[in-house]
Amino acid sequence: MAIAQSLGTVATQAQTASFVLGHSRNPAVEYYTSNGKEDRSLYFLSKFSSEEDAVRYTVTDYTNALAASTKFDNKVQTDATKYSPDYASVVALSTRQAFASMEITLSGTGSGANLQDIKLFTKDAAVDDTGASREGVLSAVDSLYSMMPMLIYTNPNLGNYGLASLLEYAGVSGVQSFAMHDLGLRYPRVVSHAQQSRNPLDATANMIIMTHAFMRYTGNAGLAAKHYYTLKTWADYLVANAVIHEAQLTGDWFMTTPAANQTNLALKALIALKSIVEIQKAVGMTNESSTYENAANSGLERWMQLSSSGTKYTYQSNSQQPQLLHGLYADKLLGLSFVPESVYAQQRTQWTAGMKSFGVALNGESTTTSTAWQYFTLAALTTSDTSLLSNSSFTPIKNFVIRTQSDPKVIAPADVYDATTGNAIQGYGLRGNVGGSYALLALSAPTKTITEVPASPSPPAPTTTAPGASSSNSNSALGGITSRNMFSILATMVLCFLTLLLI
Repeated sequence: MAIAQSLGTVATQAQTASFVLGHSRNPAVEYYTSNGKEDRSLYFLSKFSSEEDAVRYTVTDYTNALAASTKFDNKVQTDATKYSPDYASVVALSTRQAFASMEITLSGTGSGANLQDIKLFTKDAAVDDTGASREGVLSAVDSLYSMMPMLIYTNPNLGNYGLASLLEYAGVSGVQSFAMHDLGLRYPRVVSHAQQSRNPLDATANMIIMTHAFMRYTGNAGLAAKHYYTLKTWADYLVANAVIHEAQLTGDWFMTTPAANQTNLALKALIALKSIVEIQKAVGMTNESSTYENAANSGLERWMQLSSSGTKYTYQSNSQQPQLLHGLYADKLLGLSFVPESVYAQQRTQWTAGMKSFGVALNGESTTTSTAWQYFTLAALTTSDTSLLSNSSFTPIKNFVIRTQSDPKVIAPADVYDATTGNAIQGYGLRGNVGGSYALLALSAPTKTITEVPASPSPPAPTTTAPGASSSNSNSALGGITSRNMFSILATMVLCFLTLLLI
C-alpha cells in the first residue's frame, strides 16, 4: 500500500502532511458469559456516532494528541534514563508494541453499549521469520502478567479490565480448580482447546498475583470481591501443589519440555499464597487467612531447604543448575517482604556469573532467555542493593534489541532469544510481553488506599459449557497515525486517546 499527498510547490519552509490509518471491527471480540455468546465492541467507538466521526476527531485533535503523547514520551524517557540510557532505549521500543497488542471493549454496540462493562483483551500476535502471522492467542495469562509493570506505571485500571475477561470466563470454562492459560488460540474468538491446561500452577499464581497487584495500585477491591470464591479455589490448588508439583509447562511455552518441581514456579506460587491473604483483608474474609498464611510460610521454609545448593537455588528435576528467579519480582512489587534477603543476595551472585553477551539465560541448562523475565529479576534484585544497576546489566539486553532491528529476518521486536548468540527465537516477535521492560519503573508507582468491599456470595455452578469455534469477524480500515514522532503517536495513541477516556 502507498499513500501520497500533493504538497504543491515546496519553497524554503518545509511542509507537512498527516495521514490517518488504523482498524475497527464489529464485533471486536466474540466472548462467552454464563448467559452464552456475547459480542463486544471497541470502547472508543462508544464516544462517536460513527466510525467516520472517530476518524475526523483523530484528525482535528492531532495537536492535542501529539502534545499528550510527547508529554508521556518525555516522562518515560526521563524516568528510564535515570537507570540507564540503554534501558530507556528498550522501554521506548517496547511501548508501542505492548499497547498495540491490546483492545478495550464493551458489551453491546453503539447506543446499546454498556459503559460499566469494560474488558481488555490481548493478542499474542507472534510472527515467524517470514513475516507470516501465527493464529493469535487470545488473552494469554502470561502475556498480561508480563505487561503488568507497564500497566501499573501507565494506568493500572487497564489491568483490572484485562483480569475481568479472564476471571468471568473462569465460571463458564469447565475448569474450576486452577486458572487456564488463555481464552483461545484464534483471536478474537473465545475457543476452548486442550492446551489451556498445560501450565496450571503458573497461570493460577499469575492470576492471583495480578489481582492483588492491580487492587494495590488502583485501590479498587471490587474485582477481587466479585470473584473471591474463584480466587479462593485457585489458592486451594496452590496449597496442594506449590512446592512439589507434577511435570508441567510454565507460561513460557518456548520451554517445550514439561518439568516437575520447578524452583521459580514454586516460589511464585508461594508468593501468590501471600497475595491471597492480602486479598482476603480487602474483601472481609480474614477468617479464612490462616490456612494460606501457614501454607505460604511453611512452604517457603521447605522451598529453601530443597533448593539450597551452595550459591545456587534449584531443585528442578534434581538438577544443580541455577535458575533466574523472576518470581521474586512479585514479592517486591506487592511490598510483601516475604522472601529472605539471603535469596536475593545469592541471585545477585548468579546474575553476575550468568551474564552472557546478550543477557542472562533463564537457567543453566540452556541459553534461552526472555527480556521480560530479565527485567523482572533485575528490578527485584536492585530495590535494596543497586550494585547491578550499571551498563553491565542493561547494555547486553539493548544490544540484542539493536541486533534484531538490523536483522532483515526479524519482522518485529522479539522477547525470547538466545543469550549467547543474540538470535531471536522464531515465532516470538510482535508480542505484548515486551511490556515487561517497565519492571523497574513500576516499582516507583504510587499505591492507593484500598477500600474494603465484602466478598460476593459463592456463585452457583456454571450453566454454560466451554464454547467451540465460532464465526469470523469482518474488518475495516480506520484509526490514526502520522509521519511525525512515530514513537509518541504509535506508542501512546491508545494511552492518550482511549485510556484517558476511561479514567
